Amino acid sequence: MKKSKSPNEWIVVNQKCNNLVKELRREVLEKKSTMASKKGRLLLGILMRQCSNLSAIAVLTKVSVGIGNSILFKLPIGLLLRNCYMDCLLGLYLVRVTEADALEISEVLHIDYAKALFDEFEVYRDKVGGILPFNDEMLESIYTMNLEDNFLWAYEPNKDYDQIESCGERYLWKARNKKKVRSLIPENEVKNELNIKVVFETLKRIPQYSECAKNLYAYYKYFSQYEHFSESGFGDAIADFSNDNVNFEMALVRLEESITVIQEGLKNNE
Repeated sequence: MKKSKSPNEWIVVNQKCNNLVKELRREVLEKKSTMASKKGRLLLGILMRQCSNLSAIAVLTKVSVGIGNSILFKLPIGLLLRNCYMDCLLGLYLVRVTEADALEISEVLHIDYAKALFDEFEVYRDKVGGILPFNDEMLESIYTMNLEDNFLWAYEPNKDYDQIESCGERYLWKARNKKKVRSLIPENEVKNELNIKVVFETLKRIPQYSECAKNLYAYYKYFSQYEHFSESGFGDAIADFSNDNVNFEMALVRLEESITVIQEGLKNNE
């Protein structure tokens, strides 16, 4: 992997990440044991994720500088930044909602998590298969019981079970309809409320969040090309800083701006 012709870019990104991490750690430690509201806990969780991702970027940029400003880790750094922008868009969205909305949104997010578990049996099988001397059918029964024990509130009986070809026992259940828990907005808005594009469209119509949301979404879309393979997108991820279309320092500036707004929202929520 070739070395970058812009040796200062990784250094600047590393410094900005370390400064942000230091500030975020202090805030998280101060508030994580005293935050009582659901909205506050959701915002604090997003800031904790920012801290984790930025810590990883700081490590990767430090290593990159140490090996001659290599762009070897430009791809994973871009993927981490993409997650940061996505989380910040959700954070800005949560800043503007009421506590009652936050309680419902939290349930919706839990349902999304519980729904994904239907497709994750093989992960469970690979973890316990070497420990429990059972075949896949028995392991699936145990997996299904675990789902029922921990997430039954998020499920409802699947009336179409008999029509699913080669389905496992876990598909006796399906995720609850989000409309049953999200009552404070019109029904036709529930399904896609937290879709990142819809979140952005909502935020850009609100003057105090519009500019910040536009910047976040633009960088989110840019680094999304790192996640989805194409020759052009991968070309950006391995191109020298002088030959790509992004300024990593400004990418961190825009992220910091949004983190500041979320921090202010968290403070106002106390």
